[in-house]
Amino acid sequence: MFSASLDKSIKSWDVGNLRLSKHFIGHLSGVYLIRYNDMFKLLYSGGRDNTCRIWDCLTAKEIHCLSGHYKPITGLAGNFQNQFVFTGSEDGVIKIWDSKEGECIRTLDFGGTRIKYLNSQEKNNEIISGTSSSIYRIYIKEEIRVIKKITSNKYNFECFTTSNNGIIAVADNIGRVHFWNSFNLMYKGNFIDPVISKNRLRRSVLISLKFDLSNRFLLSGDNKNDIIVWEKKN
Repeated sequence: MFSASLDKSIKSWDVGNLRLSKHFIGHLSGVYLIRYNDMFKLLYSGGRDNTCRIWDCLTAKEIHCLSGHYKPITGLAGNFQNQFVFTGSEDGVIKIWDSKEGECIRTLDFGGTRIKYLNSQEKNNEIISGTSSSIYRIYIKEEIRVIKKITSNKYNFECFTTSNNGIIAVADNIGRVHFWNSFNLMYKGNFIDPVISKNRLRRSVLISLKFDLSNRFLLSGDNKNDIIVWEKKN
């Protein structure tokens, strides 16, 4: 198990023996995101120092420092079979990296709109990107292009997650959670978080969503410390 912290550290843990295994040192500021590549035993991290770093999990040594963003990394994903890494930032840019060589091979500019989310659809050679107002489905093989874009003019997107079976859940700024099929961005419906909808004066906002491994449950958390577990019925 890996953990990342605002104290600049990344740690791996021996869960069976409940002890620290390795300490990854290199980031100059807090670490927001980590992704594990089981195929090549690599760890990718991104954070407040505007860099993405690639680590050898067996030695905890830094392999590459990917620099090019001028604001913190807020989205991180990978096409690990082809050794591509995708980084999104508050600077409104997505960069595609050759993780083997440590070089940027393409930059996609979204006009300064903060990238909040990235998820890789490896089988389709696509990535899903989310901003405060839009969701993008991007093809990344021979050519790199936006296949489809969903835009909201009525509310802001606050946080995103994707299930193992390809459902995107997106929370907006008024307590609703929306669902799309990640393979074609077809809308699947929404529900309203009762904690937020019944307590408007609390000014709470959903800040975290996560499906469990079975895709049966969705967990939501808000900025007032409420956590709700939702069970999928259909």
